[in-house]
Amino acid sequence: EYRYQARLFIGGKDGTNIYYGKPIIYDKDQENKFMYPNEARLKNLTYSFTIHYDVTIEFTLYLPMDDGSDKYKRVEHSITLDKLYLGRFPIMLRSQLCILNGMAPDIRRNMGEDPSDQGGYFIIDGKEKVIISQEKFADNMLYIQKDPNDLVSYSAKIRSVSEDASKPVRTLAIRMIKETPSASNGQIVISIPNVRKPVPLFILMRALGVISDKEIIEYCLLDIDKYPHYLPTLRPCVHDAGVVFTQTAALKFIATLTRER
Repeated sequence: EYRYQARLFIGGKDGTNIYYGKPIIYDKDQENKFMYPNEARLKNLTYSFTIHYDVTIEFTLYLPMDDGSDKYKRVEHSITLDKLYLGRFPIMLRSQLCILNGMAPDIRRNMGEDPSDQGGYFIIDGKEKVIISQEKFADNMLYIQKDPNDLVSYSAKIRSVSEDASKPVRTLAIRMIKETPSASNGQIVISIPNVRKPVPLFILMRALGVISDKEIIEYCLLDIDKYPHYLPTLRPCVHDAGVVFTQTAALKFIATLTRER
C-alpha cells in the first residue's frame, strides 16, 4: 500500500450534501429577492439557480513506529469543506426547482405568466431556449444490422473517433452479400476509407500480410476447432478472392480502387 492516501467524497460520504438554491436577483439596494421568469425576460437575465456542495477528504497516513522498528502505524484524519460554490445553472420552467411549480393558474397570471404555459424551456439572457433532442449513433461502437437492404443480408459498421481531435473520423463497414436465385453469393466485403468500392475480405487480409486461406480463417474465427460451423460462411470469400494470392497482388488490386491514385 501507499504510505499516503487521500480520498475525496463529492457531496459528502453519502453524496447527499448537495445544496440547490433559488433564482435570486439583487436590486439597487443590494438586497436579494426571488427572480420570477417574466422578470428575467424583461431584464434580459438568465433564470437560474446556484449549486453548492460539501467535499469530505479522508487522509490515511502510514507513519514509522516510535520504537524504531520497521513497522508502521496507521493514522486517519478527515476534513470537510462546506458549501463550495459550483456555479449557476438555468432552471427549466415548471420543473421542481422553478418558483412557478405548484402555483395556481390565477397566481401565475398575476405574475405576468401565461396560466396555460406548460414550461419545459429555459430563459437565457432574457430569451426562451429549448433543448432539441437528437439521435445519433454512438462513436466507437459496433452496430450490426440484418437485411439492411435487398442486396445485403448482414452488415456491421463502426465509426472510429480518436481522442485526438486533429485526427480524422474513420468509418469501417463490413457487409455480407445476400444470396440470390441466380447466383450463390454470401461473400463478405469491406468498405474502407478512400477506396471507392468494397474490397473482398480475403483480398484485404492478404494486403495486410495474412496470405494463406487457413491463416485468414484462423484470424477470423480465432479457434477453428471451436467454431467449425462458421467455415461454410467463409467458403464464398475464398472464391471471391479470385486469382489474388499474394500481398503484392492484393495491394495492386486495392490501388485500382483507390480514389485519385
